[in-house]
Amino acid sequence: MSKKPSAQVAEPSSAVSDNDVLMDESKRKEMFDRKPDESNKKFVEEFIRVLLSCKGVSKAVKTMDILRLAHICKRIFESQARLIEIDGPVRICGDLHAQFPDLIRLFAQGGFPPDSNYLFLGDYVDRGAYNLEVLLLCLSYKARYPNNFMMLRGNHELAHINSQFGFKEEIFTRKGEFAPVIYAEITKMMDVMPIVGLIGGRILCMHGGLSKHLKSLDDLRNLKWYCLKQP
Repeated sequence: MSKKPSAQVAEPSSAVSDNDVLMDESKRKEMFDRKPDESNKKFVEEFIRVLLSCKGVSKAVKTMDILRLAHICKRIFESQARLIEIDGPVRICGDLHAQFPDLIRLFAQGGFPPDSNYLFLGDYVDRGAYNLEVLLLCLSYKARYPNNFMMLRGNHELAHINSQFGFKEEIFTRKGEFAPVIYAEITKMMDVMPIVGLIGGRILCMHGGLSKHLKSLDDLRNLKWYCLKQP
């Protein structure tokens, strides 16, 4: 098991330029939506650099940046179907469960994006020691390479699960007064993640099993967004 990060991480003084914007969802959305694509690209590239250089401790990651990344990825997920159709070759990866060193080793052996295409089957968080680092690095690659880095939702991307197995606790321990808004925005993003991947029209991938009521690929394509009220 990886060594657990230190408790609460102090927010850098430059992280919050305007608390009103930080804590107001409509103001944040308006601000993030005004960001041009090139600005978002540079932001995500810098986010990846910071996460890879901090070696598993997100002290340098600002609250506003986490919220911006969640907003970018939520828009990407909303633009994709519940069933995403992928051309090979693609590397299929299972549960990460907050093991940041394992994620880095996986990329080191399989190729860092975009050198290889990836499909992750969910369960990025809970149980391990590096919930934020694992989730944020995956989201950063998703934001930077949306058609090459695919992320499905697992059961631990549901609030009633990750509020019990470590993810919520880690956010509230490490992010202090800003934890509620971070957790709420990440939960909203997770609610709209795809749940099924189809590779080459032949290989069906998902985190768990299928309902007996789903009889065809069209049934999967037409699934409605499934959202749970936060506990």
